Amino acid sequence: MTVIRDVNGDQGHAESSSTGGAQDPWQQQQQQNPQPTLNDGITWYCYTALGLLFLTDFTPLGQWLLSGSPGTAAAGRLALLQWGAFVLPTLYWMRSKGWDVRAVLQLQQLGTLQQWLAGLAAGPVLWALINAAIAIKTGNTDTWLAAAGDAANSSSGSSPGVLLLGGGGSEAGVGWGQLPQLLLAAAVSPAVAEELLFRGFLLTALQERLGRIDAVAVCAALFALIHLEPQQFFLYCVLGGAAGAAAVRSGSLGPAVALHLGFNAAAVVAGLALHVK
Repeated sequence: MTVIRDVNGDQGHAESSSTGGAQDPWQQQQQQNPQPTLNDGITWYCYTALGLLFLTDFTPLGQWLLSGSPGTAAAGRLALLQWGAFVLPTLYWMRSKGWDVRAVLQLQQLGTLQQWLAGLAAGPVLWALINAAIAIKTGNTDTWLAAAGDAANSSSGSSPGVLLLGGGGSEAGVGWGQLPQLLLAAAVSPAVAEELLFRGFLLTALQERLGRIDAVAVCAALFALIHLEPQQFFLYCVLGGAAGAAAVRSGSLGPAVALHLGFNAAAVVAGLALHVK
């Protein structure tokens, strides 16, 4: 009987140790390779959205962004806002959390040349298809102009269109001679900055609980919402979903950046072609 009690006691102790001391697989993964959680993603998004609203609507920064003539000066102001107020603080916060920044942002691999070329080619096609669908739906061909310059008719400072094309580009001062500056500020800078933040950090955080498909969908919706342009919600949702799918499928942020860059470049070129007199 004593032997039986000892065996049972040892067995009970072993069971309690195995159940009480065992860690959840996610906890083990977090200890080995720390990653942002869903709560981290939601917290970051709320502070980013509130910060954008505060900076552009309740500080002199909003008027400063809209002041002066469009073109090179506006391009510099926009890039300064994107990188100085959002991207760099986010990168600093990630490092302070002890996360592997390259892994979180899916920068361990930048994608193949074929993936980049495919993204650059798919971006303009996606832009044309979305705007054609909207134009057919509304019966208004002017809808094609709405996305020129990566969305127009916004005074929030989050959209390059109103800054770089002067509220649609119908005014003098913006021409083909400024195309390189416009592409740099309205295509390259937003594509890299927004993909780092959304398909990089936020998508990684959302996948902790939502899984790939749901995370891509939610990330696309949040991406569209933060642009603060209800009339462009569908456009930004499709762009965000396509970029998210490219990032998840390739396991790299590179193809998403390429697609976003091609999308924005098509919008800028179309905006100049349709507006500049």
